[in-house]
Amino acid sequence: MTVPATYLGVALGLLEARGVRTADVLTSLGLDAEALEDPAARVDVTDVARLIGRYVARSDDVMLPFELGRATKPTAHGTLGYALLTSASLRDALYLGERFVRLRFGIMSLRSYVEGDTAIFEVDEVVRLGAQRSFIVPWVAGTILRLGEFLLGDTLDVREVDVELTMAEPRQAAEFRKHLPRTTFGASVNRIRLPARWLEHRLPLSDKAAARSALLELERELALFGGEADVISRVRALLSDPVFGYGDLQAAATKLHVSSRTLRRHLQKQGTSYQELLADARKARAIARLRDPAATIEQVAEELGYSDQANFSRAFQKWTGTTPGAFRKPT
Repeated sequence: MTVPATYLGVALGLLEARGVRTADVLTSLGLDAEALEDPAARVDVTDVARLIGRYVARSDDVMLPFELGRATKPTAHGTLGYALLTSASLRDALYLGERFVRLRFGIMSLRSYVEGDTAIFEVDEVVRLGAQRSFIVPWVAGTILRLGEFLLGDTLDVREVDVELTMAEPRQAAEFRKHLPRTTFGASVNRIRLPARWLEHRLPLSDKAAARSALLELERELALFGGEADVISRVRALLSDPVFGYGDLQAAATKLHVSSRTLRRHLQKQGTSYQELLADARKARAIARLRDPAATIEQVAEELGYSDQANFSRAFQKWTGTTPGAFRKPT
């Protein structure tokens, strides 16, 4: 799993302030300074964790991973940070975080929900962190707290926040609690509890146009970086959207903010094609609609984008081996 090289840059800044030479670290990781200047560059997250772990073991500075998160400004998250800052509300920002976090920190997934007056934000491990949990978990916790401060400003009062962390209680637990007063270590899941009323708080940098622009860029990034399997799921979701209907490859590519050639190539790598996914979506919808006796075959054909009933009947027979009329007859 990789993370943006900007995160490594933040870590190097902290270490250099503690007397660790950046050049030596980059050499040990097989990187050069130019790699950190490339906004698209990524590094292995385990390399960053090992780097922090080595320093913690040598210096006994267990707060360093948490400080790394706290030192990570929203701008370090690139377009995702910009999208979060310009969201209309904390609820909208959490939605974006859940959807796009893997573009930045693919070893974690996010989930938020409300129970009564409490909003709950869970951070799950996508991969087993093992010994690196003690470094990665406080890093993520610090990052989330930093984002919360930027998003909510003076509204954020950590005295109203409860934090549960899966990492074992560190020797300097009291230092953590200075920043996160109600913190439980050794929990079953990483979880943050905060007042549900915060979800509707209008963010100070809210900007509808800017947020829309950032979202479109994140969609493009997801299509390119998120992996071919994700492209398949997104095409299927698109084909289930009644607003989109059953458009052609170009229409789907435009909606997903990639070129038709790129979309075709990603689908081919997964052993499928847009036409196959389109046919699957139409078949599933046709079967569901034909089971409704109130829907005529002509209506179903029109809903599925066929110019006439005959074309629909031929397609349905190809999919199922029977005609729409025969499918509807009671057995």
